[in-house]
Amino acid sequence: MEGFFTWEYLATSAGATLMVTMVTQFVKQIEWEWLKKIPVQVIAYVVALVGIILGTHFTVGLSAQSVCIAFVNAIVVTVAANGTYDNIVQLLQQKKDK
Repeated sequence: MEGFFTWEYLATSAGATLMVTMVTQFVKQIEWEWLKKIPVQVIAYVVALVGIILGTHFTVGLSAQSVCIAFVNAIVVTVAANGTYDNIVQLLQQKKDK
């Protein structure tokens, strides 16, 4: 294993979801005013789209079909990543309240 992530792992839905969750939470902490004006969902979608396209490019190669489906897959990954983060926050809040 060459590191925590590989292109093969990032090309999977689980890998893309984890990457989007982590990158989005990291980017949200950046204190640039122009960045704060962009909705988090949009940032997550762009991160997902770029990650999926790069993962596909470095594993099986890009085609017109793979780029087109990447736009749809990026929506799926974005929704999954945001849901994952929301669930973790909710579980931590419940644990804190006990």
